[in-house]
Formats: sequence, structure tokens, C-alpha cells
Amino acid sequence: MGKYRVEALVFLIALELIGLVALAMYRLSFDVWAGVVIAPVLVLVTLPLIKRILGRDLASLYSLMVAGYFLKLAGSCARYYVVFDAYGKNADAERYFDVGSELAAGVRSGRTSLFSLLPLARDTAFIERMTGFVLTFLGPTRLGGFFVFSTMAYLGTVCFVRAAIMGVPQLAHRRYALVCIIAPSLVFWPSSLGKEAWMITCLGAFSLGFAKVLCWQGRAGGLMLIIASAIGIGVVRPHLAAIFVGSATIGFAFSVMAPPEPITRRRRGSLLGLTIVAVAGLVFASTAALRYLGEDGKDAGLLGGISNILDRTSGQTLQGGSSFEPIDIDNPARWPYAAARTLTRPLLFEATNLAALLPALEMSIFLGLLAVGWRRTINLPRVLRRSPYLLYALFATFLFGLAFAAVGNLGILVRQRAIVVPFLALLLCLPQRPHRSTPPPPRLLGRAGFEMSARDDRQHTTLVG
Repeated sequence: MGKYRVEALVFLIALELIGLVALAMYRLSFDVWAGVVIAPVLVLVTLPLIKRILGRDLASLYSLMVAGYFLKLAGSCARYYVVFDAYGKNADAERYFDVGSELAAGVRSGRTSLFSLLPLARDTAFIERMTGFVLTFLGPTRLGGFFVFSTMAYLGTVCFVRAAIMGVPQLAHRRYALVCIIAPSLVFWPSSLGKEAWMITCLGAFSLGFAKVLCWQGRAGGLMLIIASAIGIGVVRPHLAAIFVGSATIGFAFSVMAPPEPITRRRRGSLLGLTIVAVAGLVFASTAALRYLGEDGKDAGLLGGISNILDRTSGQTLQGGSSFEPIDIDNPARWPYAAARTLTRPLLFEATNLAALLPALEMSIFLGLLAVGWRRTINLPRVLRRSPYLLYALFATFLFGLAFAAVGNLGILVRQRAIVVPFLALLLCLPQRPHRSTPPPPRLLGRAGFEMSARDDRQHTTLVG
């Protein structure tokens, strides 16, 4: 009897879904109702992927991450409303949709082949071709395209969660996962057609690959993730590829010179080889970034290229009602302050409208949580000595803040900063610094600590006997 009840329930749910789709088709435009149809399909495809990324050891986080995915889809709906209603289609997503729809129409009509949509391009053209590839199968639906890109970005966030738990000892993993899925910057900004969703996807995969190699788990798969995602970052934003490859190089070098635990010669040699490869990749990525962002595409050298980048960025972003005067970073002594202000702007006293007030509230809450959880914050140096992944995350965040210090537009800065929010969230979830009277847990003692503990136990047993 129970079996028939389940089948009847499934039939009723399917019937209601069909009714809702029919009502949406009658009341809404194709741009919207097609997205309503696509959403359940994406859910069915995405949930197993979330489970696969988390793995068996993080199965307890599965329900939380599933709830976060539905929140992400809601954020995609909000982003859709803001872009096409509040902004009046005055956003990059509209351009991507227009160009992508035209490319997709050419494929569906037979004028061009599907191979012409392969994203063998750079920068904006890459995202336009990817949008065209997606819309070829979905049809000209903005909301459907938003859902697809939002899903990609959320899988990148899941990769960030998995990587951080692997790479940072005793991280408050449930707290970290919760911060990543409810952070407004991650829920809202990378939830539309655009570069941010692609960057979050690639950076999450890059971080997961880096963590896998460091932790000696699935080294081949981790290395493939690093290479593929670094290429994905580089074709859209070469300067960010240089930043993250460079940060990974420092993490690899740290793991060789000061390993958090005793390692064999073979493992040390492998990490040293990866460090050398990462240095070569850093040189290549840096050269490509300077040549791509320099004046007229010419290589002006390191200092000249950086100067051209900063001058051009400052000139392009000092426009609009949300513009401000960026911090001058000609003096290296100002770099820490410039990076810190880039990562924490805007604060409440800098918010002049509703659009600036929301990110100001988010940043104020973040700083308040840092102050309240001061025992976690002051434990940063201790954890940093044992976590090359945390060093990689902090170094990448600092370089990001320094690179975007020349951006003088608050809207652009807040949108771009979303890609390093998973790294900032690490500061809220570090293990608390223990009291002096509290002995460290066994897993923090390492091999030498275990030997000392076992020797002390034997001596205690002898004395008692």
C-alpha cells in the first residue's frame, strides 16, 4: 500500500509541475518561462555534482550546500530583476545575451556550425561565445542563461569549501560553508551572464586542485584541475591568472621549505618539481598579462606595463556617480593600506545611496565578526605556519587588493571583489587560539608529538605500577 501512495504522490507532484509550467507559458514571456522550465533540470543535474565534490568525508554538509544552491538560484532571480528592470538593461549581461543570441540563432538556422561557438577567444569574446553555446540549447532566454551561469558559479563555491577544509587544519568547516553560501556578494554578483560567474568557477576549481596536490590526495586530478582552471582564468583575465598562479607558487615553495608535517624525500621532490613548474607558469602568465594589458598590446617591460595597467584602469573607472579617488600606490610603503582599503570599501560612512549601503552593511558585519571572534583572528600566525593553503589564499587576496587599488568605481570594485570573498571568509572560521592551560589536540602535535605522548604514557604507567 505504501508503494502506491508514493507513486500517487509523485504523480500529483508531476501534475502540479506541468500545471505550473503551462500557467507560466500562458502568463509569462519565453524569456522567463523557459528559465522556469530549465531550473528543475539544473537542480537534478547539480545536486549529484555537489555530492561528488564534497565527497564522503563531508557528506554532513550536503544538506547545507543544497539549501545554499536554492538560495543561489534566488539570488540569480534578484540579479535578473536588477539588471533588466532596475538598471533598464544597462549592464554587461545584456550585451552578452544579445551577441550570444545572435550566435545561437546562426547555429540553429544552419548558417554556422556548432564548432564556431567553441570559446576559442579571449576576454569578452570568450564569454560571448560561451553564452551563445548555452543559448543554442536553451533558446533565447535570459533567465535560463542566468541560471546556468549561476549554477557554474555555485559549483565553484562548493570547490572553495572543499579546498579550504582540506587545506586549513581544524577549520570550522560548517561555519565556513555557511558563510560562503549566505555571503551577499557571492549570492548576488556572480549569478548572471558575465565574467564573474566564470571566474568564481575557475578559481574554485584552481583552489581545489591546489589543495589536492598539497594534501597528497588525487595528485593527478588536482594537477589537471590547476592547469585547466589556470587556462580558464587566463583567457578572460590574464592579470588574475598571474596573481593566483604566483600565489600558488609561494604556497608550493612554503610546503617544500617548511612542511607542516614530516614528509618523505620523494614527496618533497615532487613538491619541488611542482614549484619549478609553477614558477615557469607564473613567468608565462605575467608576460601574457603585461602584454595584454599594456598600451597597444605591446610589451613595455615589467614596471612600464604595470604603470600602463594602473593608468588605464584608473582612467576607465573614474566615471559615474559611484566614482571615488583611488589610492596612490607609487610608494610601496602604502601597499598594505591600499590593499586593505580596496578589500574593505565601502564602509558605512562612505555609503551615499542604497546601492552602496548594502555592500557597506556586508563589510561592516564582516569586520564586526572579526572583532567579536578575536581569538580566531589572533590565531592566524599559528595556523599560517601549518597551512600552505592559507598562505596561498592570503597572498592572493593581498595581491588582488593591490591590483584593484587603481579602480575608482565602487560598483566595479564591489562586483570584482566577490571572487576573493571565499578567501576573506577563512579569517572568520580559523580555529580559536587555545588557553595556555589547554593542551593541544593530538592531531596538532605531529609525529614528534605522538612519540612524546606515547613516551609520557609509558613512563606514567611505570610509575603507577
